[in-house]
Formats: sequence, C-alpha cells, structure tokens
Amino acid sequence: MQIKKMIAVLLVVLLLLVGCDTEAEKQPTPNVVDTSKADYTYEEMEADLFLLERYYPDLLRVSTAGRTLDGREIYYAEFGAADASRRIMINAGIHGREYMTPLTVMDQLEYYLTHYHALEQNGTSFADRMEGIAFCIVPMINPDGITISQKGLDGIRSDELRQAVLQAYENDKKYGGYEQHYNSLSEYLVMWKANARGVDLNRNFGIDGWAKVKTGVSYPSSQKYKGEAPNSEPETKALIALT
Repeated sequence: MQIKKMIAVLLVVLLLLVGCDTEAEKQPTPNVVDTSKADYTYEEMEADLFLLERYYPDLLRVSTAGRTLDGREIYYAEFGAADASRRIMINAGIHGREYMTPLTVMDQLEYYLTHYHALEQNGTSFADRMEGIAFCIVPMINPDGITISQKGLDGIRSDELRQAVLQAYENDKKYGGYEQHYNSLSEYLVMWKANARGVDLNRNFGIDGWAKVKTGVSYPSSQKYKGEAPNSEPETKALIALT
C-alpha cells in the first residue's frame, strides 16, 4: 500500500511539472531586441533575427539577399504567411549614420510577432487583418556603413576597404567642403553615410537619366557620391533583385 501511495504522489508531481511547462510555453517570449541603447550593431541584429525566427517559426523566415563588400550578409525577414498573395517591403539602414532605423524596425517586428494573435482592433486580431499579406523586411541594407559609423576603422575587415575609407577622408578634407566634421578621422567616420566603398547607396539606383544626375561629389566619399555606374554596388543589386 505504501508503494502505491508513493507512485501516486510521483504521478501527481510529474503531472504538475508537465502542466508548468505547458503554461510556461504559453507565456510571451522574453524581449529580444534591446532598445536601451542607440548603437544597435549588425551583430546584434543578426542574432536577434535568428532568435526571433526560432521563437516564431510559423510566422518568420530569415534569408539573405546578398553580401556586402566587407563580407556581411544583407538579411531580410518574411513575416506572415509563406503563400501570401500580397507582399509589402519595409527596409531600413541604407545610410551608415542613420542606424536608429534598423533598431526601430526590429523593435516593431518583435512587437507584432509577440502580439500577432492577441492584438485586436474593433474586435479583429492582427492575424485576421494580415490574411493573404506578408511583409518583407530588410532591417539593415548597409551594414558596412553602419559598422563604420559605429566602430570606425576597427569595424572594417578588409585592408583594401580600410585604405579606401582613408582615401575618402583625405579627398573629402581637400574637396568636400564639410569641414565641420573633419576635425579628426574618428569624428569624420561617425558621420559616414556611404557603403564601405564610399558610394551613397540612395544615389546608386539606376533611374532614368542617372548619368546626367549631378550630386556634387565625383569621388568616393562619406556621402553623396553616386558611384561609377548605376546599380554598381552589392547592396543596391541585392535590394533590386529582392524587390
């Protein structure tokens, strides 16, 4: 009889433990994206994307659209049904020094993932509103430029690209007319907008009449240089192909 009681107690304990696990699984996942600091890095974004994909495998799929000159992946995340007939693209981080936008997009992505089934407006859940719709999110188009702005020369892996950035600094000091940012190399790099080759990606897309567009800078620079040819940069090509 004593053995039967012990077995019964053990079974109750096991059932309670299973119940606890089940309840724990129902709880919201912990906050992944850290919004407590402004310098949201490429490495943090990369880790956050794969962690969110692991937490929400039915809602999020992470892929890469290409690779930068300095060997960083240009990630994109598909949020919503894989077979959605309507797709909306959101992208951020095309300028190096504007790295608040990737953090904002990643924070918004986590919010909607977390509240996908619970968020309601006028009695309709966000999941219902997204039926047949998926978002394609490119949170950091220019990870090389963002890394340069955040970490300076130490953030560049390639010796060739490091020399290209130094040459852009010398040229900008001589011709650029942005003297307020050039008191030192470190101050200059904080204001970096371009990719690692000194091309302003916003100006590199091959619009009609691209060759006649004047940007005021005819050499690789921290900003405004449109490149030697339209769509010449890997980041530009990746975004065009993905679109």
